[in-house]
Amino acid sequence: MEQFVRDNLARHKQFALATVDETGKPWVVCLNLAYDEKFNFIWKSSKETEHSKHIAANPNVAICVFSETEEVGDFGFYTKALAHEVVDGEELVRLIDLRFTQAGKPTPELSEVSGDSLMRLYYAEIDEAWVNDNRHLKIAVNLDELRRDR
Repeated sequence: MEQFVRDNLARHKQFALATVDETGKPWVVCLNLAYDEKFNFIWKSSKETEHSKHIAANPNVAICVFSETEEVGDFGFYTKALAHEVVDGEELVRLIDLRFTQAGKPTPELSEVSGDSLMRLYYAEIDEAWVNDNRHLKIAVNLDELRRDR
């Protein structure tokens, strides 16, 4: 199951991020997919977006990566995670490298995602995950096993 997740996540370009506002109303947004060696998600967003404001007030988020292909059939990866704006300088440098440099995308300067800039990097640490099986039932993913062979 964990190898199935590794193989299929790598072919995806976007994920859906779900947040809730201070009154409990849900919000979902699609973002460009990037993750680190522990399968924690990384993205760049303005501090002014709805999801960024929600995360500032409540770090609990849900993430979904889903597709249907002829070769694989349905693939659904679902998570619960804690998200935060990245403010630590060392963490910012590491995540910029993962999110941009390694993906061959233009790399922002630190000042473009910190200080007075509205743009920020965000990081969601996954604490639970599931994947669809062929019956469309959610099967728990062993995160230790998923992260072991990366």
